[in-house]
Amino acid sequence: MTNLMLASFMTVLLWADVPLGYSPSLLSSPPRTTTVVQDAVAQGAMTQSAVAQGMPTAVGGSQMIIDGQVVPIAWVQWQVDGMPRLAINEQQLMQYFGVDLRDTDQVGVQPVQWFSDPATTPLPLSARLYQGVRYLDITPLIQQFGWQVSGQGSTLQLTLPPSQVTEVRQGQRQIGSRTVIQLSQPALWQATQEEQMLLVTVNATATPRLVSQLRPTPGNLVKDALRHRSSSKLSTTMNRTVIRLPIPANTSPQIATLPDPARIVIDFRPDAMVNRNILWAPGLRWRQQYITIGSGRFPIIWLEVDPRQPGLQLRPIWSSASTI
Repeated sequence: MTNLMLASFMTVLLWADVPLGYSPSLLSSPPRTTTVVQDAVAQGAMTQSAVAQGMPTAVGGSQMIIDGQVVPIAWVQWQVDGMPRLAINEQQLMQYFGVDLRDTDQVGVQPVQWFSDPATTPLPLSARLYQGVRYLDITPLIQQFGWQVSGQGSTLQLTLPPSQVTEVRQGQRQIGSRTVIQLSQPALWQATQEEQMLLVTVNATATPRLVSQLRPTPGNLVKDALRHRSSSKLSTTMNRTVIRLPIPANTSPQIATLPDPARIVIDFRPDAMVNRNILWAPGLRWRQQYITIGSGRFPIIWLEVDPRQPGLQLRPIWSSASTI
């Protein structure tokens, strides 16, 4: 095995098209097997690839309606023994669902964490590559959490059981601080960053008690505990709640989900990057971890490439036609 170490500037070039907030860790994104890859659905090739891999009834699309909102998610659906299966783009699963990838040594199986115990009960999802983009079969999530799936032409509709944000708590930790968003049951969520503010959007309403507690009124102790400065706030529209949290200086958010009760846990800490060791494709391993050099610790992201793997080619990343 030959290890190809990618320096930080090279990693940025590989994943510069990924928005900051798509990943639960807000720090990394899945690799792609080519330097320039267009969406498989836009190419009209995803369904053809599915048929080539033994899914004669496969259909695909480029958008979904999730809890009434149109979301640009590439998906493919097929049947196995008369039962429907649904796979969606891995990157978009992380971005719009809040799913986190766990370590794996199996190319075709990707364990994930989504309101499950990260130590004992990761959820194994089947993984398939289409046109250099990896898709994960979310059928186990659909079955376990009672999601409803229906088709509307080339758009797939996904409806989750309704959920509520019941509580928001914050406290100091030995390293950094922690905010906990508690839900009545699991819900889709996503995190984005605007300057020094973290926006956590949850597909859930907020209880009237919580809205009243977080209303900006003089002497509101709950809001004062949350805000650290006046720009923090909670807003709710229809079936979505947005919680704005200031990012303390010299920290980054590390986000995970936990069960019983369903919680979104946000740790602001200086070493927020999550370690990963994922066999992403045959001959291609996605790694990230902190490396100690002298007295310092540095977050490093790299790929381990086996050049002997059939079908795997290394290509230069061109900044223009005449330079590298």
